[in-house]
Amino acid sequence: MKFELVKDEILSGDECSIYQVYLEDSDMYLFDIFWEENVDLFKSQLQNINNKLYTIGHDMGAREQFFKLHEGKPGDLVCAIYDVPDSKLRLYCIRYGMDLVVLGGGGEKPKDIRAYQEDENLNQQAEIIKAISDAIYEKQKDGDIRFTNLGKDFEGELKFGYDEET
Repeated sequence: MKFELVKDEILSGDECSIYQVYLEDSDMYLFDIFWEENVDLFKSQLQNINNKLYTIGHDMGAREQFFKLHEGKPGDLVCAIYDVPDSKLRLYCIRYGMDLVVLGGGGEKPKDIRAYQEDENLNQQAEIIKAISDAIYEKQKDGDIRFTNLGKDFEGELKFGYDEET
């Protein structure tokens, strides 16, 4: 899967930069796919998530209280964001401290399941963002991507991909 990290200039602000993942295969952003798939049933929750993202970018930064941490494996920084704890939607993302967030996809988490692995769509969305996190880490390790602007931005080769077999 080939993708590009693109800074969202509307959601990003002085407190935190928010990046979206543009998928070359589908010619869409993961966040836009998430929005389109859920807007008919969960419009108010989506608006609340969008407002929370704007607040993170412009007013408060990516504080831990906005996220369900440790949704991936240790060290991959994958977490989930939702509007309130009892909401049905989960948006998976990568949180780099208070300063930078990469948005992934997500979906509805039915109340009758305990973990995202029990739902095919949520598991797929979580696996995609974990693979993206791994790919970003490898690019950072190789020196192809680095943090700039006091950790609020990426710099370097932001267009790359990952092997879906891994």
